[in-house]
Amino acid sequence: SLAGLTAGGVLLLILAAALPEQRVLAWSGHWARRLPWGMGEWLDRVMRQGLVGLVALREPRMALVACAWSAVIWALAAGTNHLLFRAFDLRLSPGAALLLLVLLHIGVAPPSSPGRLGVFHALTILGLATFGVNRSSGLAYATVLHLIVYLPQVVLGGLALASGRRST
Repeated sequence: SLAGLTAGGVLLLILAAALPEQRVLAWSGHWARRLPWGMGEWLDRVMRQGLVGLVALREPRMALVACAWSAVIWALAAGTNHLLFRAFDLRLSPGAALLLLVLLHIGVAPPSSPGRLGVFHALTILGLATFGVNRSSGLAYATVLHLIVYLPQVVLGGLALASGRRST
């Protein structure tokens, strides 16, 4: 199941951060050598790059700070979903807001259309349907949520791009 794969991935990430780097590389190298078509070399490269990114998590204080900021970001994002539930008069729980957030993050992770158009909306409609929200309300909610999530990124990205052009 998707939940099992996600939990397994998180467990592997925690183990990779906790174990000595050489031990993780030896273990991954053992399995990578069995892969065909040069995938083992690719996996070894990815593991080395990934372990560099986990260096900060080996220090307990930095790991705690990273976890705290992650919790704040997830709480704010779930809060956005929940406030939008209220704006649409959907009587759904904060747990439903968090579940929708998780569904969207997992669902839009693979590459898709620019701005995640269509994928974001379909996942939102599907997620809300599990709580009894009809498709038309789900589409309206998805459209507004998509604007709330992506419009600031597009505007700020455009401003950053424009300001970068002036300085060169």
